[in-house]
Amino acid sequence: MESERLAPVLLLFLSVGGISEGCSLIRHRQDKISVRPGESALLPCPQTHLETDSCTWSLSNTSGASTAIVRNDGTGLHVRPSYEDRVTILNRGNLSLLISNLTAKDSGTYKCVCGSSPSSVTVKLTVKGCTVTVRSRKIVAHSGGAALLPCACTDAQPATDSFAWNVWGRPLLRRDGAGLRVNSSYEERVAVFYSASPGNLSLLIRNLTVRDQGLYRCRDPWNNEALVKLRVLGCAISASAPAEITGRRGDSVLLGCSCTNAHPEISSFAWTLHRRQARTEILRYDGAGVRISPAYAGRATVSHPSSPGNLSLLLGNLSAEDQGLYQCVVNDGSSWDVTLALQEGSETGLMYSGVGLVALVYLLATVAAVRATRKRHGRTGQGFLLEMKTFQGPIDLSVPTD
Repeated sequence: MESERLAPVLLLFLSVGGISEGCSLIRHRQDKISVRPGESALLPCPQTHLETDSCTWSLSNTSGASTAIVRNDGTGLHVRPSYEDRVTILNRGNLSLLISNLTAKDSGTYKCVCGSSPSSVTVKLTVKGCTVTVRSRKIVAHSGGAALLPCACTDAQPATDSFAWNVWGRPLLRRDGAGLRVNSSYEERVAVFYSASPGNLSLLIRNLTVRDQGLYRCRDPWNNEALVKLRVLGCAISASAPAEITGRRGDSVLLGCSCTNAHPEISSFAWTLHRRQARTEILRYDGAGVRISPAYAGRATVSHPSSPGNLSLLLGNLSAEDQGLYQCVVNDGSSWDVTLALQEGSETGLMYSGVGLVALVYLLATVAAVRATRKRHGRTGQGFLLEMKTFQGPIDLSVPTD
């Protein structure tokens, strides 16, 4: 538009005789205008007379404070610095205000007052292109990995000149007319997609650490917020370890528990046994070292921290009291359960082996006694038969004669 190409602000008057008295606005009215960032808006302010001695455009923001934008008091035209090169008053008789390159900060209620006339024209201007949907989400990620925090404009044709991300109230990232600024602790780790996909204000965070967890806020220029609660787990426990293990009395077993993420962060973990509604702590690691309960001293071993991420428990010299549900709890959060049972029949087999040995010894002794008896009777033991028969009464071990 021709008016937009006008350089510094011009106030054009048609008369050559200077400013004369007399100004009457057509009527007291209020208009509403809505535009998008970067566009222009014409705020109407027509009058009934061609003469005017003064004209003022002022802006009232949400707090109610009024600031003069353009003012002509007979000594010249005065323009507020933030509006220089962006505003134009059309001409004498039509004091409408043209504002170009609008931003969200230009939103507010504008008032046109001319001369000493009690009448005024009020225009409510809204510069709005992107409204963030107010919602709350929860995301769980693991240390060393990445997380995408969603945030998007709801407008069909989104446009915004600024948005911001913060965590726990601390600035993380801001985009405005000055460009993109990122908190130093997140440099080289975050990415946004607004340039390639307008309206997509989502935030990607890479190389996560446990310290990155918290409440994140995506905010548009009108302070609408999308909330994302990020939880970062230091260990992604593997689900491939056996959940049930069978051992033998006196042997050792390995109860698996390990992290699958590339860079696990282990601040603490513990192994506990749950048996007969009782909970017994076997060992605990809290960053200062591994503490083993006295009852398991010499029998329980873990390879962490010498092997980071491997939290498996080696339990030796098993007994019947070791049977039960074992739980590996990492960073007071994620956990893995393993059930240990002793192989059935180990004690019974041992008992029967002892009984069989006694019976064999008794049988050999009996045979030896019978042979000795035959020798005393002058027999050589030819063709004698030893029968063992089971009766309700005693066993008959006598040797029949010819």
